[in-house]
Amino acid sequence: MFDYIRYAFKSLTNNKVYTLINVGGLTLGLSVALALAMSIVGMAGLDRFHENQDSVFKLIHADDSTYGRWSDASSALLAPAVYEALPEVTDYCQYLWANDNILGTPENHVRENGFYVDEGWFRMLSFPLIYGDADHILSDPNFIVLSESLAGKLFGDKNPVGETINLYSFELEEPEVFTISGVFEDVPVWSTLQFEFAIPFAWYSGRNSWVQSWGNIGTRSYIRVTPGFILDYNFLDSEFNHRFGELKSMGRIMTIAGFLAIIIACMGLLGLTVHTSERKVKELGIRKINGAGVADLVGLLSGQMARSILIAAAMAYPLAFFINRAILQNFAERIQLSLAHFIWSFVILAGMTALIVGWHIIWAARRNPVEALRYE
Repeated sequence: MFDYIRYAFKSLTNNKVYTLINVGGLTLGLSVALALAMSIVGMAGLDRFHENQDSVFKLIHADDSTYGRWSDASSALLAPAVYEALPEVTDYCQYLWANDNILGTPENHVRENGFYVDEGWFRMLSFPLIYGDADHILSDPNFIVLSESLAGKLFGDKNPVGETINLYSFELEEPEVFTISGVFEDVPVWSTLQFEFAIPFAWYSGRNSWVQSWGNIGTRSYIRVTPGFILDYNFLDSEFNHRFGELKSMGRIMTIAGFLAIIIACMGLLGLTVHTSERKVKELGIRKINGAGVADLVGLLSGQMARSILIAAAMAYPLAFFINRAILQNFAERIQLSLAHFIWSFVILAGMTALIVGWHIIWAARRNPVEALRYE
């Protein structure tokens, strides 16, 4: 096995131009293909984990405050008004950002981002609780709910419910004391709502009266409706089509270009396999005459192909990561790239490789050595 590896690297160094062209082209094709695969995997699962996703809607509004444009930012009075006006609306929740706050004690504290949320937050949205009851953990303005990771940083492995922590914020002259009422599982990376703690919305609105006015549009709101109730949101699709028509066209162009890059990379990969096997016709024939089995020859050819692909992948993954991150920075709500995206894209890459080159490698390994040596 190690002899095969040494021989493979010797072959690479003896054919530098050939190696540069093939590995470089394969790297470029794989970069685009991996970037596309990671985006597809991430976007396909974005916010799909909520159990009530078919009955939970985000409120969108437009008025003079938004210059006639549709916006997901609204007044904190909107969700309660909709809840009171429509009997089909069974629950609501809203949130504001509580970013860059320090939580803990003077001896042990961390800086984290969180949300000010309504009582319906954990009832409507699927953020499972480890400790606490979804109906009561936000019932008191001075309650706070921590993520599993944040609770571990501050309290280790013990149950922190009932413990008190301080909130240090630039909005407060003195730290505020909160009682921990629950712990929720860490938010998955495919959620657009990323937070490490939740504080009752009532606590924030009680200290900021301007929140409770129709003129303030900083709040994001969700409502839950009864199953089967149809909300008329066709007008929103039309507005989005108008606003993001150019972006959709660019997305289609990038998708087509991505698939073309995948096809070109596959053709290059197949061509590299054919070229490698043809160059080794005599070697394969001699090895087979000397007793090498099909499995040995398949291992030899597969190892050489795997080497080129791994080198190209090692160069392509960082490039694909930076391409994705640069594109996603243009969106307010976006997926967070994680190790899962790289793992799934590698699985796709391995499957494509096996499908494209596997049959040719097996054919070359099973080839009659007499026919192979006749023309050498």
